[in-house]
Amino acid sequence: MDIRQQNEFRGLLLELKSILLETKEDIAILKAESEKKALTPKEVQEMLGIGKTTYQRYVKDNIITQSKIGGKAYVQRSEIQRLFEEGKI
Repeated sequence: MDIRQQNEFRGLLLELKSILLETKEDIAILKAESEKKALTPKEVQEMLGIGKTTYQRYVKDNIITQSKIGGKAYVQRSEIQRLFEEGKI
């Protein structure tokens, strides 16, 4: 293996290391998100693929129960899971 090939190999290894580190960070972020117990209305909307108006209607019709903490609305992840299991959403 000549110097040029060694340098190419080192470059590829550094690129691979960078990709692996990014992947590890992405996995950590996804894990943290999945372990999050309280979701914002926006997160619930994204999770369910619904808009703000539909979300508000679900809250008004008591399909989704939200709580306010410090003036901000949250929905428990377990609440969304329960709705899926019951087939309400």
